[in-house]
Amino acid sequence: MLDFPCRVPRGKDVATPVIGNQCWRFGVFEVDTRKMELCRDGKPVKIREQSFLILVYLLERAGEVVTREELCRVLCLRMPS
Repeated sequence: MLDFPCRVPRGKDVATPVIGNQCWRFGVFEVDTRKMELCRDGKPVKIREQSFLILVYLLERAGEVVTREELCRVLCLRMPS
C-alpha cells in the first residue's frame, strides 16, 4: 500500500489524486489503477471489473457531469465482448 500524504479539506469527502492519475484517496478508500485494486483502510476490497472501471472513470472526471450513455460507451470500449 502506498503511503503518501493526502490533503482533503475538512468536512469534504473529495477524491484526491496521489500519484498522477494512478491512485486516488477518498475517505477510508484508496484506488490504485496500476494494481486494479480498491482498498478500505489498507485492506483490499473485492469489486467486479466493470464496477472498478466505472469508479476509475468517475474519479478521472471528478466534478464533471457524466451521463449513463457515456459510461455505457466507455464500458463497451474497455470490456471484452
